[in-house]
Amino acid sequence: KNRFVPLDIFPSEMLDYLEVTKSLTANMEGDGIGGAVNLVMKDAPSRRQFTANISTGYNSMYLGRDFQSFRHGDIAKQSPYEAMGKPNDYKVTNNDFSMSNLHMSSHKPLPDLTAGLSYGDRFFNDRLGVMIAGSFLNTYRGKESRIYYQPGTSHNGIEYRNYSSQQTRMGAHLKLDYQINHDNELTWYNGYMDMTEAEVRDGKDDKERQARMRWNHQYILNSTLKGRHQLAGLGISWSAVASRAYSETPDNTEIFMQGSHIQTSGAATRRWEHNSDRDIAAYLDLTYKLSTSHKQMFELSAGGMYRDKKRDSFFNEYTFDSATGTKNPQYEGKDWNNFDEILLTPHPYGNIGDPLNYDATEKIYAAYGMAKYTKGRIELTAGIRMEHTNQGYKLKFARDTYPEGNQQYTDLLPSLHAKYTLHNHAHLRLSY
Repeated sequence: KNRFVPLDIFPSEMLDYLEVTKSLTANMEGDGIGGAVNLVMKDAPSRRQFTANISTGYNSMYLGRDFQSFRHGDIAKQSPYEAMGKPNDYKVTNNDFSMSNLHMSSHKPLPDLTAGLSYGDRFFNDRLGVMIAGSFLNTYRGKESRIYYQPGTSHNGIEYRNYSSQQTRMGAHLKLDYQINHDNELTWYNGYMDMTEAEVRDGKDDKERQARMRWNHQYILNSTLKGRHQLAGLGISWSAVASRAYSETPDNTEIFMQGSHIQTSGAATRRWEHNSDRDIAAYLDLTYKLSTSHKQMFELSAGGMYRDKKRDSFFNEYTFDSATGTKNPQYEGKDWNNFDEILLTPHPYGNIGDPLNYDATEKIYAAYGMAKYTKGRIELTAGIRMEHTNQGYKLKFARDTYPEGNQQYTDLLPSLHAKYTLHNHAHLRLSY
């Protein structure tokens, strides 16, 4: 659902610098119109290098209150519909759901832990460089909030919400660079990033309480092969990229109470979601420099890009009522002490026809041309980019008038940039 990667999964020993672009030139992808951040990984050092770090701390919020958690290790990763083999008759009963993962506990959390390792060296007369790094992070975070509702709404006064979240991050990185000669270089980066978060949200107002137990697991796998070549005055650079991302949120459970007893109707919802992306891309850039004098330079560049992206998404939700009916509510402290002891009855059929069940594809073809002129304190860059996009989707459950869709469009993206250097620490910029 989000197009970002947490930076805390990259070990600092592996990172050379962050390249921030606030306005795009024609050689950059058009969908980064709001800006882009490029993480440039280090090449192997000239001498063998080994680093290790470890740190710890404690969240002061939990000096004053307990950390809430649940047995997320007992979660069934597949929804009942998936576990039954996706039959046409997907009727469910209590036996299709586990309850042990709904057991909530309150305790003081362990201290936070952050650790990292990295190793770098060069071989074969310094031609081959190897950088290996790993990182681990485990933190306990929280939030306390108040939501003030206007009188006359369906809410009952102020809602107090407490969040307790355990986040775990793991990353493994390998970068190889091979110096064929002064004019030719190959690099190959591989990264695996794994992220989990177990969160409890406990909210209540004057009459109602809602508790949510949510566990999310994501991973990103990336492999990037790059080449840089210099032929006389022509510079050639290319990249081949393969990536896969996966996210799952199984048995995301919400429980609803009125006062001190479970709601008799709509007592709970349990939701299974997962989606994945597969991304293959190729880039080519050609650059030719003409140096007319010591203070004047003219640079021409052209190139292209191809991307093939596939996504699949799954969504399955079930609603539960109290098993004891409206005349016999289940009171906390009398009929149950923890959420796994509540007697629930599922609606026989869950929501599987939601539009969030789909397969989608996207192909992008791009080409650009760009010129850059530098003279003294003045720098001018002008270019145009063409991107052709072909997107399509297919709903897995065709309950809609349009179960399949496709659109194709072509964009011409011109750009003009001007920079004037006032002095070494001040520039004037104009971007269109």
